[in-house]
Amino acid sequence: MQSAEVIVSLLSKKAQNDENFVFQRLYRHLFNPDFYRMAYRHMREEGRMFEADVFNTAVVDAVIEKLKSETYYPQPLFQQNTSRVKSRLHPPLHDRLVEEAVRQLLEAIYEPRF
Repeated sequence: MQSAEVIVSLLSKKAQNDENFVFQRLYRHLFNPDFYRMAYRHMREEGRMFEADVFNTAVVDAVIEKLKSETYYPQPLFQQNTSRVKSRLHPPLHDRLVEEAVRQLLEAIYEPRF
């Protein structure tokens, strides 16, 4: 598998050179564990990590397997406490890593157009 940086760079160049190109099968890039390592590094550099957040390869492998079998569902961000009050939950690290990996893929494609 190619590294995440190379894939993001290639997507960005393709989006820049051919604005009518239709990207397909982007979902398969989420099967690459390097995207989650890159997402973790990026989130750590921006200070979006908590003390308990430690990169765990086994958890990432489990998320990739769920993505492959199309059974991955992120945890809800809000919890209904009473009839009208909702409290915001702390999303687990693996959900934030998937979100960051998707953000990086989409940014590589759409940022050159803006």
